[in-house]
Amino acid sequence: MENNIIGTKRAADILGVSISTVYRMIEQGILHPTKTPGGQRRFDYEMLIAFKESSKDIIAPQNPYILKKVSEEEHVTVDASEDFDSTKEAVLAHEKKVD
Repeated sequence: MENNIIGTKRAADILGVSISTVYRMIEQGILHPTKTPGGQRRFDYEMLIAFKESSKDIIAPQNPYILKKVSEEEHVTVDASEDFDSTKEAVLAHEKKVD
C-alpha cells in the first residue's frame, strides 16, 4: 500500500500543475494530504487520479480561449461559463472573420 503514497512534487507532476498550485489546492481544501511526523505532505495516488478525472471539465480562469488577443486594438471575449469546445469554436470563427 505504501507504493500508492507519494510526495508533493510527484503529486504536482501527476496533476500537471506546479508545486505552488498543489499548496494552494491544499489551502483551499481541494486536496487532502496526510502529513508525516516530520511535516511532509503525502498524497494517495488513487485520490489524485480520481481528482484529475473529475476535474477534466473545469475551465481555468487563465484559459487562452477565454480572452485571446487578435490585434493590438481588438480582443475576442467569450463567456467563461461556456464549455471548452464552444469557446474554442467561437475564437476560431472570429479568427476566420479577421483573416
